Amino acid sequence: MTPSSSACSAVTLVGGAGFIGHHLALALANAGHRVSIVDSLMINNLYAIHAGGFVHERYRPFLEMRRRLLAERGIDTIVADACDYHQLSRILAALAPRIIVHLAAVAHIDRANKDPWSTFRHTLQTLENAIDIAAALKIEQFVFLSSSTVYGDFTAPVMDETMHCNPKGIYGALKLSAEMILSEYGRLKSVPYTIIRPMAAYGARCVSGRVIQQFIEAALDHRPLQLRGDIGERIDFTHVADIVAGIQAALGNERAMGEVFNITAGHSRSLHELVQLIGQEVPGLTVERQARDDQRPLRGTLSIAKAERLLNYRPRWQLAEGVADYVGWYRSINWEIANDARQAHAAEGKVEAGHV
Repeated sequence: MTPSSSACSAVTLVGGAGFIGHHLALALANAGHRVSIVDSLMINNLYAIHAGGFVHERYRPFLEMRRRLLAERGIDTIVADACDYHQLSRILAALAPRIIVHLAAVAHIDRANKDPWSTFRHTLQTLENAIDIAAALKIEQFVFLSSSTVYGDFTAPVMDETMHCNPKGIYGALKLSAEMILSEYGRLKSVPYTIIRPMAAYGARCVSGRVIQQFIEAALDHRPLQLRGDIGERIDFTHVADIVAGIQAALGNERAMGEVFNITAGHSRSLHELVQLIGQEVPGLTVERQARDDQRPLRGTLSIAKAERLLNYRPRWQLAEGVADYVGWYRSINWEIANDARQAHAAEGKVEAGHV
């Protein structure tokens, strides 16, 4: 049974105020479900700006849009740190969700490698807290958002869920560790669980510095696109709406219990193709090549055959359509005008120039 066919579907998203999380919350609320979010807003979110974190000031409106959209849909956002077991326990007991979706993490490979302690804390400690509480509450399903980085360097052009995982770097290693912890908790504590592995999400209101976001912003700012590595490298770019659809298809679905699913577009594209597609929307862009970070795994296409078979998952967004839509969204919020104003102030010595 899926949430859309259930008479009662209370879903709590732990770490749900982020990029994928807020899109998922809105989709679930629009489908008529009772949705709540528990999030500290400290990781890649609103407080990161106030604390002078890596999130740029220009992203403040993105985060305000998230907050406004969630509030308009009546989605409760409880500001709390999921690392605090007792606080999280009280909150989840009061919310009494049927389903918990765990999204809490430092969702950035570079930041994870630079700050392993924080990444460990917000990936594994939050997960251990949430799954232990979920077991006590006897919830119906625990969904964990993992990552394609658990595979490490792809050993085949198309990777399915049965293939060996050999992650590179802190981020991928902790995601795989979390999967193993969840599977053992599920077995020992009888918690039905599902693991989702997305790749290269993109779409409106992202502040994570993902590659499509970086490229589009550079193009609209008339800056060179900073391409790290081989322009022929292939990535399974996935629109956030498709990832959300895949998660929704797994919620409450008996065929998803105890399973791992790749949820992507199911078709990789090269960085060269990505640059060409952005160039069609923003003519005159230039590219600067940089050395590749060897902590980033070499990727390709993830097989979605299992999700298609068991979840009836059907991604809808082609990359050309997604890039055009994403550029259109940036223009709808006057990103270029905001950049022109920033540069004008910089020229007058009012702000620092050239920092993004």
